[in-house]
Amino acid sequence: ESIATGDLVAFRYDFESHLNDYATYKDSNNLKVAKVEKELNDYKATMQQVNINQEPKQKATGYGIVSLPKNAANGQVSAVVKGMTLKNELNYNRDTWAEWELLQGSTIESNNLKIAKFNSITVWLNANFKTNTKYGFIFYKVNSGTSRLSLSSSSAFNTNLWFTSNLTGSQYVKAIETTKSEITLNRVAFFTSETSEESMIIKDIRCFELPTGSEIENDFETLTADQLAQKYPYINGDGTKSTFGAIRFKSVNEDETKESTLYILGRDEEGNILELRSLPKGTKDEFNITEGKATIRTEEVVFNGSENWVYTATYSGENTIGFYLGIPDMKTSLGRNLICDKFIPSSTITEDIEQIYGGIGGPQGAAFIRIARSKLTTQDVAGFKAWLQANPVTLIYQLAEPIIIPVQVSGNLVTYPSGTIYIEPVVADAGVYTDKMTVLYQDLPIKVLEKLSKIDFMTGLETELDVSDAVIAEDKLSFTHPDLVDGDIVFFTYEYDRESTEGETEIEYYDSRYVVKDSVTGKFYKWHITVANGVPSIELKEV
Repeated sequence: ESIATGDLVAFRYDFESHLNDYATYKDSNNLKVAKVEKELNDYKATMQQVNINQEPKQKATGYGIVSLPKNAANGQVSAVVKGMTLKNELNYNRDTWAEWELLQGSTIESNNLKIAKFNSITVWLNANFKTNTKYGFIFYKVNSGTSRLSLSSSSAFNTNLWFTSNLTGSQYVKAIETTKSEITLNRVAFFTSETSEESMIIKDIRCFELPTGSEIENDFETLTADQLAQKYPYINGDGTKSTFGAIRFKSVNEDETKESTLYILGRDEEGNILELRSLPKGTKDEFNITEGKATIRTEEVVFNGSENWVYTATYSGENTIGFYLGIPDMKTSLGRNLICDKFIPSSTITEDIEQIYGGIGGPQGAAFIRIARSKLTTQDVAGFKAWLQANPVTLIYQLAEPIIIPVQVSGNLVTYPSGTIYIEPVVADAGVYTDKMTVLYQDLPIKVLEKLSKIDFMTGLETELDVSDAVIAEDKLSFTHPDLVDGDIVFFTYEYDRESTEGETEIEYYDSRYVVKDSVTGKFYKWHITVANGVPSIELKEV
């Protein structure tokens, strides 16, 4: 009625009222859906333990911690660790907010984003949001104004289609799960309510994809922004972090009276610790502790202007200019299966915005970059190279063929019924004490000494020392201890000080309901009862 009479102000208020009603309904409905999904997930987890086909082995997965069922046999296991790469999806320039489209009076004040009241919208284009995926947002509010947060498509601001909620508090953390719709979600938006009494001022917005079942996913639901930053320091920056390839597996039984440990360490040809990475469409590096190998499916490269870039008119537009670089080991036709710190990965380059695209460049893979013309001093390859020299670009892409690398595995990992396996950033080290004890792995500085012992060279007797008496050097690569002298043989374990994500770990264990362990050899056998002429007997088959 209001729009028919030309009363647009009234219509705006009517719309806002309906929007608020819908938001209330949707929040209630989302809660019900969440409860149903939890019940279904619990049911699914239970069904996975049924083992209808009576397979001798079963699998359990987790991030950082893997809990085992009571039917897990007491015996050796196999394990695979898959890499996880987390990137701040909102890598905007925090000094200028240049990548944000400011609408209806929104401004930048003292590096803060001020969103004007009366339904003002501030949008930043981003082509990396996937459907049916959960994202964690962190941002800080400078004032007490209220606002809404939404993910939407570029074709329309669909607040009714995507999540929307009032935001309050000086710091805010929110996990948002996108819908299963195939509509592209390529922007995040903040906007104030029609009933806002003041403008909304926010700063330092970050966003991360949250892997389902990971600890960080749960923490985004329960911790504050400051608590998250303390637990995961890398979320403070704009960079990308992956799973570090020095890991300890610690398996304990239900009452923690029994324990077994295994260490795995992977290094590249230059001797650097491997990083296990992942890409948006599921490509992941992994460690296999049973086979003692790493399968590397990704590569990280830094473009610094020294490369042989070529101008391409095909990927240039009115406001952007395109360049491409042949990359021989890149898998072709990657589309969005890339991670880049400064450009938006895209399946096709069709819009006049900054993007990066992995595709075919002649007989090999290639990276195509489309950059704003305004950023270059000259509109040619020389201008682009000069920009790269001042603004290096990091790209993670999929290799055309995986690389297999042997890794160092030491120790013995066994499972216990109802036990727990912890995946930790801990390494074991040993050496001869001089005036200090220097760590073997110079790229793994000490964060916390966990255990320290000296070994008698003649008898092999191990004497444990008090780690609290150790003094760690300023560079964290050595320590001293009052009970150690030159020539002492020292064994120690420590948590290293390197930022690392928690990759998905898959543990394969024997199902005690259908296998039995040989008490002498330790081998496992699947058993079943047979009957011949009325006489029962048990048959065994080694598994």
